[in-house]
Amino acid sequence: LEGNEATPQDLATADAAAEFLRERNTEDSFFLSVGLTNTHQPMPLDQDRIDPNRVQPPGPLPDVEPVRREMAAYQVLAEYVDQCVGTVIEGLEDGGHRDETLIVFTTDHGIPFPYMKCDLWDDGIGVSLIASFPDGPSGTCEDGLVSTMDLYPTFCDFLNTPIPGWVEGPSLGPLLDGEIDTVREAIYSEVNYHGAYEPKRCVRTRRYKYIRRFDEEYTREVGPNTDNGPSKEFLTERGLLERKRPRVALYDLYHDRKNSLVGKVAK
Repeated sequence: LEGNEATPQDLATADAAAEFLRERNTEDSFFLSVGLTNTHQPMPLDQDRIDPNRVQPPGPLPDVEPVRREMAAYQVLAEYVDQCVGTVIEGLEDGGHRDETLIVFTTDHGIPFPYMKCDLWDDGIGVSLIASFPDGPSGTCEDGLVSTMDLYPTFCDFLNTPIPGWVEGPSLGPLLDGEIDTVREAIYSEVNYHGAYEPKRCVRTRRYKYIRRFDEEYTREVGPNTDNGPSKEFLTERGLLERKRPRVALYDLYHDRKNSLVGKVAK
């Protein structure tokens, strides 16, 4: 293995989930959540599977050797995640449940590089969201502002179950069925604490993003909230932690491409 310390655990978790799905011999409905931690630090920087010189750095980071090396290592970890997802789906197929199961793959934040994880710029809040619906179309992608809060009402909609009145998110069903072009005019994101206290909030529409920071003590980068690695080290040596953040900021995303990312939900 050329992954990290979580790789063997994730592979074992996927195998266990697949075995559970193969052994199910009941028609009862079920819910299974499989959590993977592989794409976290530490990165396998000494890997030789992916050439760092052929890697495109993430949008907000400079195209320099430490960033490319770390991104190549990240891609190795992402390959293991892909392998684990494939193992679980094979278990569904072997157990005869694949054609009747709604599958969702999503993540909880941006990748653990500067300006991403624990950041409210789009590379921090733009997460993966891929779904496979039984008897639904495949290979399609819909543009739209969506939130993981929308998944629960989507599940209710799919199961023909009334959506409780306390649910705040809309169902994505009409968007996926092509009945409407969007389910939201805005999405909302927040950070409170990761490695350190850093309360901040964000409102994001298709064109604009408003970010407000609430802690009077911090107007600079909060170092502990960015995971350690070559990208952080490179930028820290060049003043990352001295760079000031505005307490209140409004971005026009059509012109500030660093913050521009229209969420996509694929089915």
